[in-house]
Amino acid sequence: VTGNYNISSSYGDSLAAMITTPLEKKVSCRYVDKGVISFTYTKNTVSLKGSLDYGTGTCDNLAEVTIGSFTQTIILK
Repeated sequence: VTGNYNISSSYGDSLAAMITTPLEKKVSCRYVDKGVISFTYTKNTVSLKGSLDYGTGTCDNLAEVTIGSFTQTIILK
C-alpha cells in the first residue's frame, strides 16, 4: 500500500501522513509487517513530526512510533 492523506478538524488541528516505505502484509500474518508512515500533526501554529514503523517483514504485533527524538515500541491490537 502506498499513498498519503490529510485530515483536519474545526478545532484548528490537522494530521498529514505519507507512506514513505510501502506497507506490506502477508496473507498469513494478522498485522502489517513492513513499511513506514511519516506524519505531521499540527495544532494552530505548532507542528509535531513523527513516524510509525511496522518493521522489515517479521510477522509480529510490534511497531515503533517515533515523535521527535523519542521512540517507543508499541503492541498492535
